Amino acid sequence: MFFEAERNVVNQARLQRIPIDIFDQAMERIQGDFEGFHIKDVTVDLLFTKAFPAVATPKTADLIHLRTALWFASRGELELFVTVDIHQKKAAREFGLAVI
Repeated sequence: MFFEAERNVVNQARLQRIPIDIFDQAMERIQGDFEGFHIKDVTVDLLFTKAFPAVATPKTADLIHLRTALWFASRGELELFVTVDIHQKKAAREFGLAVI
């Protein structure tokens, strides 16, 4: 998700893990890659899916990510769900998504 990429680059810069020139390059790359992002608006169809993991209780933003992933998966447009968040990963697996 575009927000996640941007947020992570800003966070790494604020933590001083990447220098400003790398930050600038990364932000330009994200903006340049925007055309390649598959975008789904957060709409009522995601709200009323009733899709909820059997055990995990995801945070609101995570649930939006997961339901969006399910939306793409139902159309054959999702190969892999990528997350570093252990709770989101567990919920994605409960939904039957291929996860790394």
